[in-house]
Amino acid sequence: MIPFLYELIEAKLVTGHDYPLRAISNSLALLIPTDDVQVKLDDRTYDLRRQQMMILRDSDCEFRLLPTEPGELGEVYALVFRCYRLSAKDDDQLRYSADGEHLPEHGRVIDLTRHTNDLLQTALHSANQDAHHSSSRKKHEDLRSLMEALTANDLYGAAFPQRDRAIRQAAEYIESNYDKPLSRSTVARLTGFNESYFSSLFRKETGWSFGDYVSRVRIDEAKRQLLSSSDIAGDIAFKVGFSDSSYFGKAFKKCAGMSPSRFRTLRGATRIAAMQFYGALLALDIVPLAGTREVLRSSLLLREQLTKMTVMEEIGQIELLMALKPELILVPSYYYNIPDVLHALEAVAPVVSFPWGRLNKLEEIDELGKLLGREVQAKRWIDVYRRQAKIAKERVRELLSANETVGLYELWNGNQWMLPHWPVRSAYNVYSSLGLSSQARIEEEVLGPNEPSHIQEDELADYAADHMFLIVPSDEPESYRERLMQREIWRELVNRRGCRLYLLSLNEFWLDDGAALLKQLAILVSLIEKEVEIQRFYHKDIQ
Repeated sequence: MIPFLYELIEAKLVTGHDYPLRAISNSLALLIPTDDVQVKLDDRTYDLRRQQMMILRDSDCEFRLLPTEPGELGEVYALVFRCYRLSAKDDDQLRYSADGEHLPEHGRVIDLTRHTNDLLQTALHSANQDAHHSSSRKKHEDLRSLMEALTANDLYGAAFPQRDRAIRQAAEYIESNYDKPLSRSTVARLTGFNESYFSSLFRKETGWSFGDYVSRVRIDEAKRQLLSSSDIAGDIAFKVGFSDSSYFGKAFKKCAGMSPSRFRTLRGATRIAAMQFYGALLALDIVPLAGTREVLRSSLLLREQLTKMTVMEEIGQIELLMALKPELILVPSYYYNIPDVLHALEAVAPVVSFPWGRLNKLEEIDELGKLLGREVQAKRWIDVYRRQAKIAKERVRELLSANETVGLYELWNGNQWMLPHWPVRSAYNVYSSLGLSSQARIEEEVLGPNEPSHIQEDELADYAADHMFLIVPSDEPESYRERLMQREIWRELVNRRGCRLYLLSLNEFWLDDGAALLKQLAILVSLIEKEVEIQRFYHKDIQ
């Protein structure tokens, strides 16, 4: 079943007018420039650049287009459409109702990746080709592919800046050596910069001064130790790198808004606002009090379990959080990259930063259970997972031989594929729980060093496995099979080398913690079972 349908009304050129333009009533629109422009929308002015688009959700809004530099205005196109959500399912029919709430907010400027730009050009082309055929299925399908990609791959793009490589190495060094003496001059020397230049570059790239960053890393580790151990605060201060326990107490209170002893009483908190880790909290029998729409959108398998969670439209929606009065706010460690949001959250409630992308999925549950006083629930869930993983492994062993290889691949941009490492995208399920051998080069270049890799599509032959799990940006992943098979590389892999393809939805596999991991394991096994049945039927039919 397709959860969302998109009806393309028209694609039109909207430049050439010096008067306010108005969107079509009861519709939405995407503005797409061929050159940099300014958009005057309501009482605000937006810079809309090439490789960007803007969404208009208020169909009665007026907008005016102006060049960013004196001169002629470049072309700006609008894709005008309506969106419908699946609202009811009967035995013999599906019913859809107009609904665009899952889309980015009105006036949102969206960066186009190489992949989404390809889809945009396809949608524009098919819309213009079928301009006189409003019911043409292809143009609606092309628009749906574009919108699915835009809403699926939008997860916290601003949280992962392309830092200077030396500064990234400096931050990683601090996070690995927080318990040792750390001076600005020493870390600057390690990165090859003089101290003064390093200091200004570090602040520019991270948003933190060097001293504040070091202090923050140490205090966040102290928070985790206060919640997960019975060690006295003075001992924890020395363990995390503070040489003076009195200074530690002052620094801790300034950051957390309370003393270390008061913070420790939050160990049994249940009113937890979470910026990620929904599946892990559910595994610990905690329903997050609040979370962001971006993470919810990428946690499709958990939607039914999260119906009571208050949804924040943006990660910094502070007023809503204040009204909910959370006891604790849980953030992933990459929130260091957005210090303004982190500081705003700390004004609402104490914040705990939890490592992201460093632990395997069972370690993640175990550590989070310790932090929240849920060791019993953590152990119970891990036992359940291990039993299910054993059953899954035995089932796969019945269907496939042990020497068959497996690989996990995510469509990244255009014809580029990302090879996920251990901590993400259900790699733990694929490479550990199923009991199959990982493809040799993936083992050597990705799993061994535990680092993701990106390859071009024409390199896939060197990374292809007998069983290839492909994560694609669609809630109906099978719709991608036909597209793939139009390309020579995929025909080569499937028809000549016998590779089996299993298509997975990005919104179901983007996040793979806790409860999501169990559901993903069931999906993987089900796909293998289905593929084996198809092959048996095919060979029987031939014979």
